[in-house]
Amino acid sequence: MPLVSVVMPVYNGESFLQEAIDSVLCQTYSNIELIIVNDGSTDRTEDIILSYSDPRIHYHKNEQNLHIVASLNKGFRIAKGYFIARMDADDICMPQRIECQVNYMQKHTDVDVCGTWAIKINEDGGKIGCIRGFTDSKMIACASLFTTPLVHPSVMFRRSIVKEEMYNPMIQGAGQDLELWSRLSLEGRVLANIPSFLMKYRWYDGNVSSKHIEKGFDLARKTLLPSVELFLKRHIATEEFLLHRLSYMIKAYGVKNDLFVLDEKLMDKEKLWIEELSCYNNQYGVFDKASFDALLFLRWVICCVAIGKKQIIPSIRIKFYSPSIISKLIRYAARF
Repeated sequence: MPLVSVVMPVYNGESFLQEAIDSVLCQTYSNIELIIVNDGSTDRTEDIILSYSDPRIHYHKNEQNLHIVASLNKGFRIAKGYFIARMDADDICMPQRIECQVNYMQKHTDVDVCGTWAIKINEDGGKIGCIRGFTDSKMIACASLFTTPLVHPSVMFRRSIVKEEMYNPMIQGAGQDLELWSRLSLEGRVLANIPSFLMKYRWYDGNVSSKHIEKGFDLARKTLLPSVELFLKRHIATEEFLLHRLSYMIKAYGVKNDLFVLDEKLMDKEKLWIEELSCYNNQYGVFDKASFDALLFLRWVICCVAIGKKQIIPSIRIKFYSPSIISKLIRYAARF
């Protein structure tokens, strides 16, 4: 049973911290160390941590608030495990989470990072939805150029890929996972998802993931844009990055917002952008061609369904589709 280090940064997390810690200590996999990095909390966070006498807990405190990236990198440097797992102070691990991930990583020796599906819960712990990600590693790699394909607090890293500063220290606040997955994928690292709900992911008004569209777009631009520019090997204008993120913003915020107007003019630009991405990948083979084109085509279908013009779906120059595939994708995209 290889040692697993669970890294949990926390800042003013008194509301949910005890439940998060208990869910780690009660894992069916026992050979763990829980590294808690208190990022200068001013509430009862420290009292809660010090109330535990479990020797598997290793407590470290930042004298001032250094933000999550610095705390994560500190935790990763301290970690001694053969595998390093992430955990947030407001989420809950299912009892079999670590055991399932260790078994998966030992069986799939090519996988560098392994996430899981998650149940989305509110502040009271009630179920409000589910998060399912791609399970095919090729599709996950492609998706990382657009969005976060893994639930961040659910992931487990293989020690061999961990660096001195695993997370980009230039990123302050949220979005560190968006940058990390795209960077690792472009480096050729293999990311995977276990198709089981092994996490309860807390979603509430204070969660950075639920901020409004302008902040969400600015966050994605700061963290993901460097990888998109590295992929295309050129500067990407703000308008182009909006096209890059368009279908994901539609999914998250709908078509009525203050950032863009989904009309035929914007759709023409979106089509050209998707075709450029496909053409470039076909030429240089950064990602698996079939997977990348399938993802691009799905994003196009989502835009077409959102604008209510399904008849323009076949107009795009990506020869991935067939009538039966289009029919399935329309039904899938209609959920967004």
